Amino acid sequence: FPVTIKGCLFIGTGNKGLLELESKTAQAGYEMREYMTQSFASTLAVPNVGVYSASRNNLILFDKTKVKKVISLPIYVASLSRVDSSIYAGSWGDGIVQLNLDGKVHHHFQKKNNNFHGVFKDHNGDMWIAYTYGVKKGKDITKCKDFAKNQIKMQVVSLFENSKNE
Repeated sequence: FPVTIKGCLFIGTGNKGLLELESKTAQAGYEMREYMTQSFASTLAVPNVGVYSASRNNLILFDKTKVKKVISLPIYVASLSRVDSSIYAGSWGDGIVQLNLDGKVHHHFQKKNNNFHGVFKDHNGDMWIAYTYGVKKGKDITKCKDFAKNQIKMQVVSLFENSKNE
């Protein structure tokens, strides 16, 4: 799941750690042995904090190529999203964890047997969740209900809104 920050593109890989692409080169950003056999599921840049990447149940905060912090989460991370002043970590079958921008766990919204691939907030302030059986929508993450269930009958992995608010 690629993320750009300051002219670089960060890519989490399945077997090469976190890569940083600059111009026409790729540089391994992090290769600690204990995480090399694990996939880096998602990457999220937070200005003035660093770059977060997820590896299994670990949220790893990087400052350039150095690890600033490793945070153990109660879930195996499928996705990372930033909404306002929170980070949302979607899981493989165990809900969504809301964290502060410094990585401190704020709340664990548990919904078993669903994979959560993305949390998104649109221009109207509506929260959207991409998950195993489609999309959920609501004014608050705790109030999200199935959206267009008859039309969207498959797993959804990402959501976005373009510059025209579409």
